Amino acid sequence: DQKVQRTNFSSYDDFKKTHAENSAKIVGEILSMYPVAQDVIERVHYLIANHEFGKEGDLDLTILKDADSLSFFEINLPYYFHREGGQETYFRMKWGYNRMSERAKQFLKNFSHEEDVLNDFLQKIQSLST
Repeated sequence: DQKVQRTNFSSYDDFKKTHAENSAKIVGEILSMYPVAQDVIERVHYLIANHEFGKEGDLDLTILKDADSLSFFEINLPYYFHREGGQETYFRMKWGYNRMSERAKQFLKNFSHEEDVLNDFLQKIQSLST
């Protein structure tokens, strides 16, 4: 019901911003049903609402953004590829790679997948930034 649909946005960045804000709202609603301190709920809301783009100088958001990116590349990528196809997957991979810190990009160098096309995409994306 509350899921943000990519097809409703012309800009991928606008989609991801709305996705993050919507996710923060949902998690905030869930946490408020439990005995969780309000400052914790607010911090969790802040982190989720800003995890896609981060904020300059906020180390927690940088770590969260990198973890989100790395989990996409390590775990979600094959499923995304089979659901969305090559063109959309390559676009999403470039978008995710470009938001990563240099430290996270070093971790990504060790990733590989069973499907050669995904490894080819990884190599191509990593070579774009060199």
